[in-house]
Amino acid sequence: FVAQHTPDTCIGCGACETRCQMDAIALHDGVAALDAERCIGCGLCVTTCPSHSLTLVRKPPAEQPYVPRSVAETYIRMSISRGKIRPLVGMAVRASVDYVRARKG
Repeated sequence: FVAQHTPDTCIGCGACETRCQMDAIALHDGVAALDAERCIGCGLCVTTCPSHSLTLVRKPPAEQPYVPRSVAETYIRMSISRGKIRPLVGMAVRASVDYVRARKG
């Protein structure tokens, strides 16, 4: 998400500027100005705006980051990006072999 600002309804109270931790909002000539490049879409400014001049909108699909479906997928992707997938596979195979051997007992 990213914040979207409607300057026509802004009352220039500065609550959003105070609340924004990313310094993405500044008051200019008594109206809030939003720097969308700095906005991380947290929504803190939206919840404090008394005139409802700020809203959250979904980023276009091309700008949305991929979110892995599980923690396992996250670790696999991290291992691939770090070049450590081969040791990880080896460890998994050894663990499976050890498990089978222990069950045969």
